[in-house]
Amino acid sequence: MDTNGNWHVTLPAADLQQLPEGNTPLQVTATDIAGNHGTGSFSSLVDITPPTLTLGTIATDDIINIQEAQSTQTLNGTASVSEAGRTVTVALGGQFYTGKVGNDGNWSVDLPSHALASLPNGVYSLVASLTDATGNVTQVTKTITLDANSAMRPTVTVNAFVSEDNTISAADTKVSQILSGSTTNVE
Repeated sequence: MDTNGNWHVTLPAADLQQLPEGNTPLQVTATDIAGNHGTGSFSSLVDITPPTLTLGTIATDDIINIQEAQSTQTLNGTASVSEAGRTVTVALGGQFYTGKVGNDGNWSVDLPSHALASLPNGVYSLVASLTDATGNVTQVTKTITLDANSAMRPTVTVNAFVSEDNTISAADTKVSQILSGSTTNVE
């Protein structure tokens, strides 16, 4: 204690980590030279549990193809109902998108088509994070695949059918015919 009556005490991290969740009463006692005691107390909320957070599937299979990348994709998930109104942040390809946790614990974040179109094909980590009122953070990561580059779009070439003019005559219908061609960018 200093000459003005101000005091401080260091609470070791190991002791703080042993405190139970919830309201924890703390008490401080001062004793003067004559042995008289004075006590001050207060209650502190201990909340070290991060919020729950889940990620749903995007584009039905976590693979965004060319057609899906041409429209906004919505990512859904759930969080603790107690986190209603809090912001969920989703990171993808260096960009951040946000949504709010609803009163029912559900949340959604839109990934706009222009953002998807700007990313090259590949496998990406999609990271969602949520911070509760006391600052506890939860991050959930999932892997998604972006396969939307139009240069890699499958192509199909069809060879002439039956005859060079693609006309099927009565005689052609009396025997089996072969339709053929080739493809590129098909796995």
